[in-house]
Amino acid sequence: MGTGDPLSGLVNAAGQIPAALGGALGAPLNSLGGFGSALGSALGPAFAQQQAEGPDPYRDDSPGTGNPNEPDKPDHPDEPKKEEPEPKKDEPAPETPPGAQPPAPAPPSDVVTDNDGKTTKAASIGLAKALDNVRNQGMDIPTGYREAGFTVPPVTATIPPEQNVPPSQIMGGDLANTGTRWVTVWDKNTVLMDGQLRPISDLPNNGEMKGYWRPPESASATISTAAHVAAPAQPASGQTSSPTTGK
Repeated sequence: MGTGDPLSGLVNAAGQIPAALGGALGAPLNSLGGFGSALGSALGPAFAQQQAEGPDPYRDDSPGTGNPNEPDKPDHPDEPKKEEPEPKKDEPAPETPPGAQPPAPAPPSDVVTDNDGKTTKAASIGLAKALDNVRNQGMDIPTGYREAGFTVPPVTATIPPEQNVPPSQIMGGDLANTGTRWVTVWDKNTVLMDGQLRPISDLPNNGEMKGYWRPPESASATISTAAHVAAPAQPASGQTSSPTTGK
């Protein structure tokens, strides 16, 4: 068995490393001279064994451990992609069956709520409508009450005693006769004057107040009331006068 130069043997062995590694490390290791040759001799067999054994069993290829810029690959690429169910389109509302009756409107009420949310109870359903006309619809007293089925007589009319209401019993829709105008009662403490709710104490106290009147439900009674009109005082020469109705 001959003896040779040990350094020459290492160089020869290192020269075979690039072929084993596919040229990947050949040029860098050759540039290192003798040290590169020795390193190549040590690493060459390890790379060759890894290529023979296949992929590294300790390598983690699970989703999320690869390149974050690459999308995750499906576990089973051969399986067909499941299609997302299409969203349901809005179905038209069911039509009213033939012959079905629409819901009945709310029954009339004697409660009145104004646009500010204040509520009062009227003396009757009809007077609630009249009060709503004056308070919420902006009608004057003659028009608002006429639309509700009442006739308001002039303030000079003589009101039958049975239609007068004691101050302690007045309710919404009653009318106060100040002697010069009608004023709508909102409740026992409040009246509607010039479109505003005001304390009942704001009614004129000039000795002409004639009391409170509750328009009757019967139109004939209202008309008979209007017929009892006192003869107006004769105006002075060259002057005219006419009864006044309020709001």
